Amino acid sequence: MLFDTNAYKAELKDRMGLMGLDYDKVANKAKIQDRTDIGHLFEATSKLIGKEKAETMFFDKMARFCSIEMQKLINKLDQSKVKLLIVTVGDRHQTKKIKGFGIDLIFVVQEDKEKTIIMSKLLNSFSNVFFFDDKKHVVQAMRKAGIQAFQASWFLDPAHQADSLKDSINKPVELLRVCGLD
Repeated sequence: MLFDTNAYKAELKDRMGLMGLDYDKVANKAKIQDRTDIGHLFEATSKLIGKEKAETMFFDKMARFCSIEMQKLINKLDQSKVKLLIVTVGDRHQTKKIKGFGIDLIFVVQEDKEKTIIMSKLLNSFSNVFFFDDKKHVVQAMRKAGIQAFQASWFLDPAHQADSLKDSINKPVELLRVCGLD
């Protein structure tokens, strides 16, 4: 949700090409269970060019993949003293991807159902908790657990947008409205 993953992957392909690497070949080596995630791709690339060069290739200047609208939203949230916490599926590389985005705390979990457990605990620690995710089933699980949850759909492909929840959020600025900060 924070940044344009498609633009990031396109840039990553370009960066790899400049290093003489074929993105598709490396990605195929990095596939696990028919899925290529950034962590596995990073590890495969590190073996080819070294960890330091891979770190720069994968995580340098990530903020440029965050839309201007999303950057303004993050600044507004920061100015309002709202705590911005992220619960994301991934590995240790997730924190490197979103470093510098003004995030107060990041929870990295292995699968979507763990998000509900973390959010339920946060609900006991904070008075106002809102959860946003791109996956319909995750938002529905959160709501079932009593958490104010909304589906973010502005960056989904047309097929997923057509199947999104009726109250899905279509623009980042709408996050402010549902949180009462507009």
